[in-house]
Amino acid sequence: MRKKADTGHQSTKKHQSHEFNHPMRWMAIGIVLALAAVGCTIMKDRPEKPTLQRGYAMALPDETAMTRLHTIAQSVKKLSCYAEYTTLVFPRNAGINESSDFTALSAQAVSTFRTPESVIGTVTILSYSPDRVLAVTCAHVVDFPDTVFTYHEPDITGEALIYTVSIKKSQINYVKELPVAGGLIILATDRRADIALLGGKLTPGITPPPALNIPLNRSPALEMGNRAWVFGFPIGYKMLTEALVNNPDVDQTGSFMLDAVFNPGFSGGLTVAYNLSSQQFEAIGIGRSAPSSPQLVLTPAGTPGIDRYPPLIPYTDKVFVQQRAELAYGLTFVTSTLALTRLLIFHRESLINQGYNVSFIP
Repeated sequence: MRKKADTGHQSTKKHQSHEFNHPMRWMAIGIVLALAAVGCTIMKDRPEKPTLQRGYAMALPDETAMTRLHTIAQSVKKLSCYAEYTTLVFPRNAGINESSDFTALSAQAVSTFRTPESVIGTVTILSYSPDRVLAVTCAHVVDFPDTVFTYHEPDITGEALIYTVSIKKSQINYVKELPVAGGLIILATDRRADIALLGGKLTPGITPPPALNIPLNRSPALEMGNRAWVFGFPIGYKMLTEALVNNPDVDQTGSFMLDAVFNPGFSGGLTVAYNLSSQQFEAIGIGRSAPSSPQLVLTPAGTPGIDRYPPLIPYTDKVFVQQRAELAYGLTFVTSTLALTRLLIFHRESLINQGYNVSFIP
């Protein structure tokens, strides 16, 4: 009987021990789960390893970027180009054609007058040497033809007889802030890419504006939608505008398009983008033109020295047809810095021999 009682007593003890330990076991499990949750939270809050960003920005990266754009703008200036022509007017019976010696035949001209021509564009200062400045603009801004012809209406023979010939006598490419006596001269041009290198000898004692302090990207890997900023002087007014890159490599030479509004004077405008890898702005191109379509318009014959015709006086003289270009506003073609660096490399030795600094060439 005692053994049974003892056995029952031991069995009761064991059962009580299990009941006592049951909540402790759940408490231990709860502590483990809590520690695991804390560990997961710590792992979750730990910053991920940053990934390297590539390409160009879709927007300004931070507030300081606008200050950097203002610094870049100091190297972009208005370029004023003036050319003076002497124009000779010949009657039909003079029989003058393009092969004639105009100097010898000037006595046959029924009138001679001076014809001034002017163009406003944009120029970017690339570098300085101790006594010289090197800059870039669009070729068409500084490319005044040496000789310009107009013709009489063809007779029954169909021979093209010259009505007027305008001969260029002088040209000056002037930047107000650049102390260059006689203006900037044309050092090299690439008419297909529409870019020109300009240079000149600095006048001592005058502090010029700073040269461009951002790199030229030799081959910018642009994508549709990249953000670009363009500096220029449309119709003579300083402007910075923002645009989106479209049609990268539109002509298989690296050129691209922007959805920027283009006006005369913007030609030569510096175009930059923000490189995400190097965390800095880079020059990616030179704005050159907007698409245009030819339009034929009727114009009066015109009288030398008269710019406007009195609107209340009926016009009874001859009417001429002229072709004018109508711009497609909102689109801008940009020459890539690839073409610019090729031009610089091709003329590197010549530029060095003339005393220009080309150390910035990538």
